[in-house]
Amino acid sequence: MDLKNNIIEKYLKEKYGGKISNINIEKLGSGVLGTGYSLKFKINNKEKTLVLKSLFTENLGMDHYSDRASSLLDAHDNYNKMDNHVKSEDVIAQNEDNSLTSVGNAKEFYILMEEAKGDDLFKDFNEIKETKQLKDETKEKILTISNFLVELHKNKHKSIPLYRRKIRDTIGSGGSLIGLLDMHPDSAFEQFEKKWMSIVSKSIIFWRRSRDMHNRLCEIHADYHPGNLWFEDQKLTILDRSRGRFGEPADDITAFIINPIMYSLITNGNFEGPFKEIFDIFWNNYFKKTNDKEMRKIMAPYIAFRVAVVTNPIFYNDESLGGKEKAKFIRTKMINLALNILKDNEFNPGKINTYLNFKGE
Repeated sequence: MDLKNNIIEKYLKEKYGGKISNINIEKLGSGVLGTGYSLKFKINNKEKTLVLKSLFTENLGMDHYSDRASSLLDAHDNYNKMDNHVKSEDVIAQNEDNSLTSVGNAKEFYILMEEAKGDDLFKDFNEIKETKQLKDETKEKILTISNFLVELHKNKHKSIPLYRRKIRDTIGSGGSLIGLLDMHPDSAFEQFEKKWMSIVSKSIIFWRRSRDMHNRLCEIHADYHPGNLWFEDQKLTILDRSRGRFGEPADDITAFIINPIMYSLITNGNFEGPFKEIFDIFWNNYFKKTNDKEMRKIMAPYIAFRVAVVTNPIFYNDESLGGKEKAKFIRTKMINLALNILKDNEFNPGKINTYLNFKGE
């Protein structure tokens, strides 16, 4: 987005009030991380010089404007809390119409959005868990959500740094594998600590395996689980796209398929029956229409991430899994699933029961 001198002048007058005069704006230059401007002006006849700095980059975790907002808000706060450090005057947001808005004093942020109509897909899952029957209406919903991803993932995006970041974030950021493990209660983590450590170390291998597959970068949802998939009269409404617009399509596929696998364990103690049918409908439709031959080779760490979600007692407590002993049984099998897929050359859906039942390391 362009930053015009008249836009900066308007902001200065709104920010400082009083009598602004002799405004001189000079571009200092651009580097790897952004662009700098020198702002010289008089306010009530007193000279003032400021530097305006941007962060336009696709590296170092600054790929999205929200990343840059986070970095600059943090800098604004920290600059002013250290002796002898140059002080920050403000953090400025540039709007779609190129106008500038002050956000330097902001401490919390909120989103205001529409209400979702209908019920989430977990309602269907819970009915199936009780009845052990899969209705035609639910089959149609599974095809709908699979077809939605088929179309969404066609929207490709070119960015080597962003694709590399996606696998990096899946393994090590605050909201992914290691971040989720740090959320596990200590007793729950320690119960499976040896396996979790093996899962993390093996996941890092996939960072190297997939980092050059940036041709796969595309539009995704990034949290495509049944709780975010709502239906009213068979019409799909999607919630909570909050982990970035672009990424690896395996993120969406694994976010969904981990749920019928776990619900099948809750219902049958193994991967079979109506939840296996849900998995098969979703999986077969997607891969028949996309012919994605690469995903199965690199999806293991995304499965590990989702296993870290569903085995966390904060999200799924013992009672929701059928009691203490059954919860331990299900978590053990799900952790086996992640570890054994990571040890395989590629994910094979025909081996899911083997992945679940083999003890691994």
